[in-house]
Amino acid sequence: MKKTNRVLITFNQKKFIMKAYDEYHKFAELKNRLPNFELKTIELNNGILANHRMIDGKHILSIDTNLYKLGDTALPYLFHEFTHLFDYETYFKGDKNQEMLLKFFTEYSATQIEFMKILGFNTISDKINLTPNTILQSFNKIYTVEDYLLNERTGYINRIKSVIIERNMQELFDAFPYMMYYIGKISIIIKNTGDIKEWNPLLFDYSDFCNMIGDECLKIIENLFQLQSVTIETLEPIIKLQLDVMRNFKPMQ
Repeated sequence: MKKTNRVLITFNQKKFIMKAYDEYHKFAELKNRLPNFELKTIELNNGILANHRMIDGKHILSIDTNLYKLGDTALPYLFHEFTHLFDYETYFKGDKNQEMLLKFFTEYSATQIEFMKILGFNTISDKINLTPNTILQSFNKIYTVEDYLLNERTGYINRIKSVIIERNMQELFDAFPYMMYYIGKISIIIKNTGDIKEWNPLLFDYSDFCNMIGDECLKIIENLFQLQSVTIETLEPIIKLQLDVMRNFKPMQ
């Protein structure tokens, strides 16, 4: 991630982020307050608005200098990063091995929260009957949910294609999150639609992802969709499948 000159946090920026953090706790229905984080304002590239990292055991939230000007439009993307913080604290705090192995899961769960906020859920326990023609707004554009997801699917597949060249581990770690972003969004559709047959079947075709990353991906997706509760124990089968993906991700000959 390319960084440019860091600037001081303004009062308005900090006030906006902390208000969003309070709203996240309500949205996610958290009983206990998550820890504080160090806030940094930098210019981020590639269209990234915010980024969560762990450095020396501290949560660091970096935000784009103009993020606060987006108002409520920015909340889904902040909620995504706050969910990373929750996952780190809940599932692999202080365990570097768990942190590495669950890196992909946290992208899945964070995207679920992000997409629910985009769709207008008030809390994670809300029920909304989604149809292909349900309207959503992403930044200043209006979509039907189906069109939005078809665009997202194409975009994620193209990003994976652009990343995987030599099929090394770094490329796998760069590519895998794109699949998890997409699957996280699709999981919300599956949980909140009356009849999945009403939707374009291409949305539920994961073969393009699995062909590029590995055949085990389909089993990972199935396991994620079947999760009733999230614990280290329930995530173990997914971790094992992820290790299989890593073992079978062969370099180009």
